[in-house]
Amino acid sequence: MPSLYAQKSTTNPVHTNKWFVGVNGGVNMYWGDIKFNAFWPALKMKELQPGASLAFGRSFGSTLKISSELNFSSLHGTQEIFPDTLEFNTQALSFALKGHFNIIHFLNKKDSKFAFFIESGAGIMVWKTLLQSIYTNDTINNLGWTNSNKEFGLFIPLGIQFEYQLSPRISTHFTSNYTLVLSDMLDGKALGGNDSYSYNSLGINYYFGKQKTIPKLLPYTSFEITYDSLTFQTKKKKSPPKEKKKIKEIINPFSINFEVPKQAPHLGFDVNINIKKFGIPASGFFRLLVPSGFIPQTTPNTEVSFTKLGYRYEYEFILPMNQDSTFIPIHIKLSEIEKGTFPVLVEGEIMDQKGNIFPIKFANYIEIISEDLWNQGLLNKEQEKQNLKLAAEKLPETAQSESAPLLVQKEKTKSEENKAQKAKVQKTSQAVKGIYRIQIMATRKPFTDLKNFKTKHKITGEIFIAQADGWYRFNLYTSENRNEAEQLKEKVRTIHGLTEAFIVYYENGKRILNKAEPRKSKTSTISKNVHYTKQVIPKQTESGQFARNETTLNNKLLYRIEIALGYDQPIPLYLLQNKVGKEPISEFKNKLNYYYTIGVFEDFEIAEAFLDYVKTQLKLGNAKIAQYQNNKRIKVVL
Repeated sequence: MPSLYAQKSTTNPVHTNKWFVGVNGGVNMYWGDIKFNAFWPALKMKELQPGASLAFGRSFGSTLKISSELNFSSLHGTQEIFPDTLEFNTQALSFALKGHFNIIHFLNKKDSKFAFFIESGAGIMVWKTLLQSIYTNDTINNLGWTNSNKEFGLFIPLGIQFEYQLSPRISTHFTSNYTLVLSDMLDGKALGGNDSYSYNSLGINYYFGKQKTIPKLLPYTSFEITYDSLTFQTKKKKSPPKEKKKIKEIINPFSINFEVPKQAPHLGFDVNINIKKFGIPASGFFRLLVPSGFIPQTTPNTEVSFTKLGYRYEYEFILPMNQDSTFIPIHIKLSEIEKGTFPVLVEGEIMDQKGNIFPIKFANYIEIISEDLWNQGLLNKEQEKQNLKLAAEKLPETAQSESAPLLVQKEKTKSEENKAQKAKVQKTSQAVKGIYRIQIMATRKPFTDLKNFKTKHKITGEIFIAQADGWYRFNLYTSENRNEAEQLKEKVRTIHGLTEAFIVYYENGKRILNKAEPRKSKTSTISKNVHYTKQVIPKQTESGQFARNETTLNNKLLYRIEIALGYDQPIPLYLLQNKVGKEPISEFKNKLNYYYTIGVFEDFEIAEAFLDYVKTQLKLGNAKIAQYQNNKRIKVVL
């Protein structure tokens, strides 16, 4: 059975292996007593000298690592002191132990290829120095490696390091260190305070050892954990030492359910926690444990407090004596989550009035899917509901139950069977006659916000969705009488505020256009007897132009959606195609103007609905409807 991982990163995290070795090289700059300029290096005095080092260390996760470094340093300085000029050359070997702290991972808590370390430590240094007077060409001091005058000193390094992971085992880095030497003899002569120098370098690290593996969680199979009872040890009375402890069983007075949807889109989802008790006061808390990228929000339940501590999401609640249950909905936002199945866990505790504590612990899984699959699933569910309702309308009324999803057939007497047979015949005749509905909206894509739409327009009944001809049509109410349908239409326009609603006719689940109500346009001069037709989709030829059936369309008055206008110069089609997706684009020229349109319609109402789609879904707010005949632009009608 496949296993689920808590996190799955597409990048190689820094320091997934424990041990590393490294090498770097760079330049040293002396900041002690014998120096040409006090605050910046002098290139002409050769104050920039080479340096190199070897490193060996170990990382402890992505935040902390330690290392030991062996460094070779060359230093040079010149100081003009009238009437003398001093110059020194120093070669030093040093060994240091350092600690490195990754600020980025500490603040962000996410593995990244890039790391920013602050480092410091301590070390010991041995060096030789040649100090000369250039004016007199005399050697003032000559410290050697083997003579008795060699110098030792402790030093403290302090610096920063930028590291970038090239692969799971190799990284490159830039390091800048300031080294304070606890001695004034680094330049061969005691002239002031302690000497110091800086070292800037580029290097590379190689990580070795076993790479960390991501721990497996549970299989994909969902499960819930409920606790009906809990046994625990209570205090015992004084008894002989050998007497066994008394165990008391306490019935759990709480019923807790944790509901997680099986699937959700990338926009987020809701989880619900239901807590029930039986006539006792209680209080408790729980925390949500979710993968990285899941962001729980505060709950609308005002009796529950929410606390966010870093990546800990905790909720506290109280149930008074007169309250037997509480419902806690929690919305979870998603950030940069790919498709997949993820765990959602809850843990906490609840306490009764006697101080007895009962655990809260649940685990469940949710599948995050793409928006297209989610919308298709919603559409399928709505279609299933509509099919069930249409199927129920064809059955006898006595076999229907409005309070249950299943139809239960009861035993009937002979008289009841006769009534059922008459009802069946009547329903069959009604199905043949067809029904009227009130259409309130039509879209090219599934509309997923029906709940808020119904709340906004005060709709309590069911919204029926019919899919055909590339459209999703949304209807209200059902009537077999045209006069009643007229009344329902006025109700929808006045009470629900949907002023563009109109009557449509369905027969055996199919929309019959010639029996529907013709819609009037505020800017159109179309006849009342106009019939609805499908959109005429042009076909694209090899030359890139869109061919049409001239025999059927040339002599008709057509409606097109104009999306762009070019004056004197045509607009490249590829610039417009990105804005309209797969909709075919047609180009027409009238004098100096180039017009670009999508959609070809014989009926103004369908063109008007498509215009609404273009403005809302394609975000082309300046689109308009224009009349065309014989491939010539007549006028703009909307």
